[in-house]
Amino acid sequence: NAVAAGKQKAAIADGKNRRALGDIGNVVDARCAAEG
Repeated sequence: NAVAAGKQKAAIADGKNRRALGDIGNVVDARCAAEG
């Protein structure tokens, strides 16, 4: 099913994007903690 495959790829890409954003958020939090 092409639609299911497309949704699966989108979900994987979304997971990678969320992980990247989470990493960026962690870096910002660490920087704020260090400055504070």
